[in-house]
Amino acid sequence: MAEEFEKNSDEKLGSYLARVREARNMTLEELARKSGVNINYIKSIEASDWKAFNIEAYLRGYVNSVSVRLGLDSKVILDYLSKEIGSNYAHEFDAVEQQRDFIAPRKESPKSKAKLVIIVVLLILILGALAFVLKLSDVQKMIASDSSVQTESVVAEESLVSAPVPEGAEAVAPDTTSAADEDAVRRAVDSVAAAKDLPASATIFISSDSKEKAEAEVKKPAGPTKLELIANGKDSTWLGVKKSASSEYYNKQGKFSKVGDRLSYTAKDTMYVLIGNPAAIAEMKINDVSAKLPAGAAGRALRFRVVGGKILGGF
Repeated sequence: MAEEFEKNSDEKLGSYLARVREARNMTLEELARKSGVNINYIKSIEASDWKAFNIEAYLRGYVNSVSVRLGLDSKVILDYLSKEIGSNYAHEFDAVEQQRDFIAPRKESPKSKAKLVIIVVLLILILGALAFVLKLSDVQKMIASDSSVQTESVVAEESLVSAPVPEGAEAVAPDTTSAADEDAVRRAVDSVAAAKDLPASATIFISSDSKEKAEAEVKKPAGPTKLELIANGKDSTWLGVKKSASSEYYNKQGKFSKVGDRLSYTAKDTMYVLIGNPAAIAEMKINDVSAKLPAGAAGRALRFRVVGGKILGGF
């Protein structure tokens, strides 16, 4: 940290971060946008209102993001935070560093290195042989199949795999491969056949492009979709909604800790929903109608998509 941004001994961490932000000529809105941290959380941090954060891990993540965007040493800032809130994080890290100091580095002998190289080579050969056997099996299955009529089966969305395009097949725009869209697939196939004036025995290949392209081309919701999540107050969780699976920032985010806490969001396109602790959700509504959360592994974050009022798999 630059000397002019040194923290005073009697200065609270929140006041210090606010002073650095102002010295950088950065507004609260700009810092929130660049760090991805909600502006209300930043205000609580600059006010040193640590009680506003029920989960310390979330607080440390927000402070880390803010300090990085302010050009500060995040490790030093987190140490300040641990001392100010009386956390044992700092002591745990010190214990790990001390333990590492007592561990003497192990010197590998030339024989050990040679054994390691042999093991790696053997693993590569085994994997290559396995891939060859699997490829050979696929070729044999294709030869054994009846080539006169080929029917493409619509598989579940999460198990969608690429398949070789049969020679002379006509490509049809993909769908999201859910059972509810079989009519859309059938209409797309019929339109291709009619446009090409193909015979009834012609092979139609259903392409398997990306999920997002399928949703854009096949699923065209009549209007916007409204999503609403309501907390039960028994558990706490962070949750967010964004418009793209690859986006780093959430269009809507919040933290549930009290009964009745709710998050509402409306969008015309796909909504990508992340819930850190599904056990904290009392009810989910889609277009004001109660809907069941998708099943997920216990103790794991839940990811799913909402398109045109329908719930799809993870991302």
